[in-house]
Amino acid sequence: TVSVYQVENLTHSDLLDQLKSKGQRQPDYTRALIKQKLADQDQEIATTSCKVTLACPLGKMRMNAPCRASTCDHLQCFDAQLYLQMNEKKPKWICPVCNKPALVENLLVDGFFMELIKSPRLPVDEHEIVLHNDGTWDPLPPKKDQLTQFSYKTAAPAKVTTTLSVTDSDTDS
Repeated sequence: TVSVYQVENLTHSDLLDQLKSKGQRQPDYTRALIKQKLADQDQEIATTSCKVTLACPLGKMRMNAPCRASTCDHLQCFDAQLYLQMNEKKPKWICPVCNKPALVENLLVDGFFMELIKSPRLPVDEHEIVLHNDGTWDPLPPKKDQLTQFSYKTAAPAKVTTTLSVTDSDTDS
């Protein structure tokens, strides 16, 4: 038996368009996951918040399309476009966070993190946030050394121009 298959080669852009057209995972799903992960399970030690990076673990830049596979159980997202580009060049389809299979059909853009990176509360240059056990978040507070750090600029020395006028008083007249 001979079989003939017609296949279509999809680029990372095609796959990203398909991913975005699937819609986003509801923000409430991620909020519930945050509450579950930060729930007080130990009576002596309680985790009330955790720090999460908005930088993609692949490219170390802030994510534009934060996604996660439905097969993953972690909060950390990765950038869909970068993940698809990397798999276009060398197809591995492994989650960069937990190393479990993360096939394109299982990827979902995370609505909670999408809202977060577009929020006016988040400074443009901030790449980390604090998640609270009630499902809310805050930008990472400035470090103490950043609060007390002052920068002093010394003024550049003024440019001095001296003009000399020379007249010849020894004239042969």
